[in-house]
Amino acid sequence: MITIKEVAELAQVSQATVSRTLNGHSSVKEANKQKVYAAMEELGYQLIRLRRHSPQTALAVLVCLSVRLMVPFMGQ
Repeated sequence: MITIKEVAELAQVSQATVSRTLNGHSSVKEANKQKVYAAMEELGYQLIRLRRHSPQTALAVLVCLSVRLMVPFMGQ
């Protein structure tokens, strides 16, 4: 699995620049964006976006918390 660190090293930019490029920040210079995208393509980097606040995530957290709260009472 290719990491942001590897992309940054190949593109000769910081990891923060790679992160900002991937997140669409306007503060990244066009030349640096091109370096990052070229490095990503050369390495075969695939961006995997996860929805941070999906309903499934919230449900999983709720279920986990519910089970954890019940554990001390299961023996009674």
